[in-house]
Amino acid sequence: MASKTGQFKNDPKNEIAFVGIRSSETVNIVYTYVFEVSSDLIQIYIDASKRKVINLGMTLTPFIHLGLDAGDLNNDGGDEIVFSTINHIYTYATDDDLNLSRKVTGNVAEGDTYNDYKQSYNFIKVRDVNMDDREDVVIVKNFVQNQFADGFFIAMLSVNDNLDQMQAIGRLFGDEPQHDNIHPYSIAVGNFDGFNFTIGQPTHSTQNDVVQPIVILNAPPIHFDMFGSNIFDVNNCFNGGNCDFVATYKKQTTRSTEVSTKVSKDWAISSGVKAEGTIQGAPMGVGASVNYEAHLIG
Repeated sequence: MASKTGQFKNDPKNEIAFVGIRSSETVNIVYTYVFEVSSDLIQIYIDASKRKVINLGMTLTPFIHLGLDAGDLNNDGGDEIVFSTINHIYTYATDDDLNLSRKVTGNVAEGDTYNDYKQSYNFIKVRDVNMDDREDVVIVKNFVQNQFADGFFIAMLSVNDNLDQMQAIGRLFGDEPQHDNIHPYSIAVGNFDGFNFTIGQPTHSTQNDVVQPIVILNAPPIHFDMFGSNIFDVNNCFNGGNCDFVATYKKQTTRSTEVSTKVSKDWAISSGVKAEGTIQGAPMGVGASVNYEAHLIG
């Protein structure tokens, strides 16, 4: 069995993906669940009706290896579940009700049919390896007495937006003699060279507001009248009064502008580097050409 946390629904909390295999000499069944945890971390909520089941049928051995990880394969803001067992890579997506839907299935060669489970339970990772603003699947296998050679095989796979196609973006076979022995191994994927200057896909947002100035007019009253031939205007002086009437115009303008900024998790500036002005960049490709690649992954 294996478990992994991830953002499997549109909320601030992480959920738990759980994959377990029930194995026997006659049948091997994979169960996939997504669990929710209460805010106080006291309860775990499980809806067994939403689980997904894969019947692997009868295998040559009841002991089956399993690797699990999760990540955003199609850059939609939510994580997908990725696990591998025997010679397949399975992907699942979820909706906001945590309903599981099975997506693309990839093929990968078995390292050793009878001994894979002895070698590693940490052989698959979901990380962005080519700086294209989406996460990829990285898997490693160790071959012992393989028909091609002994050694380590590493594959990097990308999934499209609809999660229905998987293609290799890089693969490498390390010809390392194993002396017909089982050697445990694991994989770690990270930014080990410190080169984390990447440019993600930009988001351009514009917002328009209509601002109307408010004018407050404070002026004395105007009265004009005529009695016979006499004109009476309060704006003129009478009886020695103060003739300095003043009209005051006060203009008051209030403007509130809110700017929304979105930062992608793959946008970064290397430590100590300050970027100003216009920056141009292109994704880097990852790959290797070897003689064994056509036989090791489909």
